[in-house]
Amino acid sequence: MGHKAGVYDARRRSGYTKMRLVLIRHAHTDWNEQGKVQGRIDVPLNKTGHEQAKALSFAFRNRKFDTVYSSPLLRSVETAGYLEKVSGTGIVIENDLTEIQFGEWEGLSFEQIGKTYQKIYEVWRDRPFECAVPKAETLQEVLDRSVNLLKRLYARHKNGIIAVVSHTLPIKLMIAFLIGLPYNRVHSIRLDNTGRTELNVNLDGRSVLAVMNDTSHLSGAKIKWHA
Repeated sequence: MGHKAGVYDARRRSGYTKMRLVLIRHAHTDWNEQGKVQGRIDVPLNKTGHEQAKALSFAFRNRKFDTVYSSPLLRSVETAGYLEKVSGTGIVIENDLTEIQFGEWEGLSFEQIGKTYQKIYEVWRDRPFECAVPKAETLQEVLDRSVNLLKRLYARHKNGIIAVVSHTLPIKLMIAFLIGLPYNRVHSIRLDNTGRTELNVNLDGRSVLAVMNDTSHLSGAKIKWHA
């Protein structure tokens, strides 16, 4: 017991810090409704999405962020705009937060993908980190840019709290990296539109997952989720 307390005190004296990271998937779009792969295609929020983003911002009305970061894609920027209004801080666009470039799969439903790219889709379903979608980014490339961004954010916001509005795969890979989840298990993580996930981030291996995919601001309504 005394040894553990001593370690903790030493860390605190040496500048032991953490960042509160609030990861938010963008709100609903028509392509979410249709189960289509969006990737880099710039689909805006639909009516449901605007209602979700407004409900999300209301839930954060008494909570201030140091900064709100967003992917450059419109569905993310529009979602972040609602948070910016209640937080009173600007939106910082980070290209590294953009969704995976999904190559030949963009614009297709997963049903279509399963029929047209059966063998590749089986790998995507079972071992996604080993999958090579034609003309697409790999998950390793998405992971690399996501981790580089985490390092930059940590350097800027030690002991701060930030909101990050992004997309399914960058968020899943950031979560996996921070908590040590095998990257081939990212499909085990569910992320609803406007679902918020919060972590206390320490980039030396002691990050803690505090909240996972919380959609309580929607009160069980207007959640339309597709894998």
